[in-house]
Parts: sequence; C-alpha cells; structure tokens
Amino acid sequence: MFVVSAVIVIGGAAAYAVARLARHVLYVVPEGELHVVQRWGRFRPVRRPGLRLRFPGMERISRVPDRPFAAPFSASGVTVDGVAMAVDGCLELHIEEPLRYVWGFSMVRSAGAELTATVVGEVIRRHGREQVESRDLLAREVGLVLDLELDRFGLGVTRVVVTGIRRLDELPEPTPAAA
Repeated sequence: MFVVSAVIVIGGAAAYAVARLARHVLYVVPEGELHVVQRWGRFRPVRRPGLRLRFPGMERISRVPDRPFAAPFSASGVTVDGVAMAVDGCLELHIEEPLRYVWGFSMVRSAGAELTATVVGEVIRRHGREQVESRDLLAREVGLVLDLELDRFGLGVTRVVVTGIRRLDELPEPTPAAA
C-alpha cells in the first residue's frame, strides 16, 4: 500500500514537472506572425505559424507581422514652377526579409518618416504643379523610389495612397466657432 502511494506521488510529481517543462519549451507561433530567432546571438531559420520548440535562456525571439501594415506620411516641397505643395498619404508596407527587418528595425523606426518625407519632397521638386496634382503619378514614383530604399531594411512597398494634395500658399477655410 505504501509502495503504491509512493509510486502515485512520484508519478504525479514527474507528470507535473514534464508539463511545466513542456510549457516553457513548446509554444505556438500564431497565424499572421513570423518569429525570428536568435540563439546565442546568431540568427536561426524563421519560424512559421504552428507548434514550435524553443530553448529558454538561449534564444531571443522577435515577433514580425506577416501581413501588410500602414505608415502614414506628410511631406512638402516646391515644384519646378515655384509652387509650394504639401502631400499627405499612406504607405502600405510588407516585410520581405524578416531577418533584415529585425536587424534594421531600430533604423527603420527612426529614419522611415524622414526618408519618406525626403523622397516625396524630391518627387515634388522634379515636377510641375499639374503633374504633382496627379495622384497616380505621384504615388507611382514615390512607391518605386521607396521600394528600392526600404529594401535594405527587409521592407517592400505594397502600394502608396495619396490622400491629399494642397498648395501651401492657400489658406485653410476657417472652421465655425463652437456656440
């Protein structure tokens, strides 16, 4: 009787230890995410969605979205004919190379908005007012240049949506005062 009780207690303790260990070693990569793993500082193959094995304490896992994401922008410049123009819009970006994205993520966050503003400003400077007011031309040129520039960070431009184009010398319409 004592032997059976001891076996049950030891078996229960062993099952508990295995369950706790499995909780720390096995994990699920959710749908819509990729996991970039660094083990002892070296990049390992990218982990796709599903049940995966990890080594606690030896690995650092970075989560990367597997879906496109938006990045709004606002920029201004002076056209060839001397008209000051401002452009607002949104970039739809996707991650092409998860390893390069994780490696250059801090650079992308700090330089992404400035890079976009610079590219849009340069596109405005190369064209006249009528060409800048063409949303399709502006979106196509900005998309091509940014796609090349963001490639070093593992990002690609899915599309560029220009939401607003306005002359800067025009005053905005006054808003009615709240009563």
